[in-house]
Amino acid sequence: MCSPSHRNEALPPVTDLIPHSEGMVLLDAVDECDGDRCVCSARICPSSLFVEEGHAPAILTLEHMAQAVAASVGIEHRAHARPIETGFLISIRTMTLSIDYLRVGDSLRIEVERIWSDQHSGQFRGRVIRDGDEIAAAVLTTYMGPLPQLDEVQ
Repeated sequence: MCSPSHRNEALPPVTDLIPHSEGMVLLDAVDECDGDRCVCSARICPSSLFVEEGHAPAILTLEHMAQAVAASVGIEHRAHARPIETGFLISIRTMTLSIDYLRVGDSLRIEVERIWSDQHSGQFRGRVIRDGDEIAAAVLTTYMGPLPQLDEVQ
């Protein structure tokens, strides 16, 4: 998160929706969210943990998409008075990157749309747009729920 911004007062701040420490929250704001579709924004700032010599790797857009999914699910949980839970990215399909790196100062629009979901899993189509051009796209599958204890997995 470059600077806490809260553009749409009807939606909660990103930090209330994503269970990450502040330095790991990459999104600046949730701009729109209507159930199956969520749009977020982010700016690449020089103080980001992922920036070196004015650039961040383009694969970072995957985390932007994953956090937009988390924000979307977080808004849904809040609407039903359920607690925000930790989720896991379990697969990525058909990811495309049209750039090699992000630049400090880049403003990103992150869009995610639910393809399907059930109680614990979901699949989302995501894309990241910079200056009107799609620079990354992927299909993300997520899991949120109880994890087996290590002694149960053998």
